[in-house]
Amino acid sequence: NAFADWFGARVVALEPSVGMRREAVRKGLLPGIVQVGAAGEALPLASGSCDAAWLSTVIHHLRDREACARELRRVLRPGAPVLIRSSFPGRHERITVFRYFPGASRVASGFPSVEEIAEVFRRAGFRRESLEGVPQISAPDLATALAHARLRADSTLAPLPDEEFEAGIAALERDVAAGASPGPVVDFIDLLVLR
Repeated sequence: NAFADWFGARVVALEPSVGMRREAVRKGLLPGIVQVGAAGEALPLASGSCDAAWLSTVIHHLRDREACARELRRVLRPGAPVLIRSSFPGRHERITVFRYFPGASRVASGFPSVEEIAEVFRRAGFRRESLEGVPQISAPDLATALAHARLRADSTLAPLPDEEFEAGIAALERDVAAGASPGPVVDFIDLLVLR
């Protein structure tokens, strides 16, 4: 919704999961957003039809990143950016969830690195333009972060052994009870820009 709201952009939201598409509809989509059930490796879009691509916390889910990079090269207009938002290995120190769940950092260390992604996209005709940690408010407070963590929906929390997950929840509960971090939870998530 942010791109449609902030920039008045027409957005094609690709999502292979029926459940995730239903959730997006439940939360409400702004006019100008069209959801399509598709995967990044086979984009149902015309060649040269897009001005930008936004891949947010999804690059590690792609089965064939080479195919995705080639497809993005096909559908993007010349000079259009690919914006990849991700938790890249070795760059987790400013993300709250990893402080409470060290095992989640181990899971994320298996995600593709900045260098791996840049190389895959280079072979498809893109060059690496920039990389920076971008601040985001992940939760209005630590209690809300705890409620989100309890869902165990994050792809770094889902595979944790139950004991590790419960230990992280207990640590969060202690900090919430102690009034630690009374303000918003701000994390720095990497944004890799390729063009």
